[in-house]
This record gives sequence, structure tokens and C-alpha cells, in this order.
Amino acid sequence: MVYIPAGLVFKFTSRVNLYTTLMMSTGLTFGTISALYGFTHGIINTEQYSILVVVVILTAIIPTLLAQSFFDSKGREREALFKTRGGREDV
Repeated sequence: MVYIPAGLVFKFTSRVNLYTTLMMSTGLTFGTISALYGFTHGIINTEQYSILVVVVILTAIIPTLLAQSFFDSKGREREALFKTRGGREDV
């Protein structure tokens, strides 16, 4: 089976694809659940749990900050892509 990134299917520009990747690259839920599982089952101690939770939160915040600071958050690129495909403004 061949997996095709969603951005290629919808023919987004590479800049929009990168923005989407940065916004979706957070593993906040999985990371915190995994750390909690390890802590409650005695696999890791309190100090290790605290460090893991901080790292998981930072890995969620940093890509979001990068995406918001380097990319247009108002969606002008999306609007331009919509117009080139014959979209209407009044929709």
C-alpha cells in the first residue's frame, strides 16, 4: 500500500504543507499518556515523569510558535490557492 501525504492529494504548496506539518507534529496527548503510564506502573520515578511532561509540552509549543511566526496565519496563501482553482469570494 502506498501512502500519499494529504497535502499532495489536495495540491497544496510546499509552504502550506510545511505549516500543516508543524501544526500537526505535536504528540502532546500520546506523550503525556505514555509518561503517566510509566509513572503509575513504577517504570519511571517522579523526577523522570516531571522531565518527560515538560519535554512533551515543549515539543508541542515550539513547532506551534515556529509555524505562527514564520507562516501567514491569516490564510492568504490558502485564499490565493482557492482563487487559482476558480473559487468564488462569496462562498
